[in-house]
Amino acid sequence: CATGKVAWLGNLAPTPEKGKGWSGFHGTPIAARAGDREAVFCNFYRGAGAVWADTGEKFWVDSIVKVKNRGQIQIVSNEGYIFLHGTVMAKIGGDGKITPLWEGKVRIAEYNISYSHTIIKDGRLLAFTPAGAVNPTAPGKVRMLDAETGAELSSLPCAAKGALAWADGMLYLLDNRPAMVLIEVTKDSLREVCSFQPPLGKYATGSGVQLFTHPVIAEGRLFLRDQSKVLVYDIRRSSAH
Repeated sequence: CATGKVAWLGNLAPTPEKGKGWSGFHGTPIAARAGDREAVFCNFYRGAGAVWADTGEKFWVDSIVKVKNRGQIQIVSNEGYIFLHGTVMAKIGGDGKITPLWEGKVRIAEYNISYSHTIIKDGRLLAFTPAGAVNPTAPGKVRMLDAETGAELSSLPCAAKGALAWADGMLYLLDNRPAMVLIEVTKDSLREVCSFQPPLGKYATGSGVQLFTHPVIAEGRLFLRDQSKVLVYDIRRSSAH
């Protein structure tokens, strides 16, 4: 950080599919623990890989490319789980070994990555799943799956597009009506607590309102952004009785 010199350059070669490069412009790298070390993971074109965070040395490569809709989708990792390709759940063992748990119980196509996000919390996978790439305005769902088995625990109908955030034990959904929805998450259910319609823009496009940004919750404030407009809401608990 002091000099800006390159500390290391990681190399994941060879690529998992012959003739396909490590293109990954949508697959933002994330850091996650692998045993007693920190690794940097990223999805690529129908593959995934990781290097050790301290050296850049190749740690792991997923070379299974049999699922067509695997693509450059954000990896999510928490509580020892790692969700890959928008369709594969795996577990990171104490020895750093990555073991697949299930595949195909939820599918988030690369087309929908702009507004499909996943959260791993308390042994559950929370995912926003649009109706499909062929009809990006059809109603979608917020789904809750058991992270270990992939069994669906609950789902909640919602708008066609949305971005999720987790804070204070609640799920915040900004969807394309546009609406800000607060969802209570219990062990086996999802319940809409309240919602309101923020004054965000609507656009005359074939796919409807373009709201892709995550809601952000920090220090009792809710931040929403749409293009050049930023809205801030005070969501601190009132002290009035």
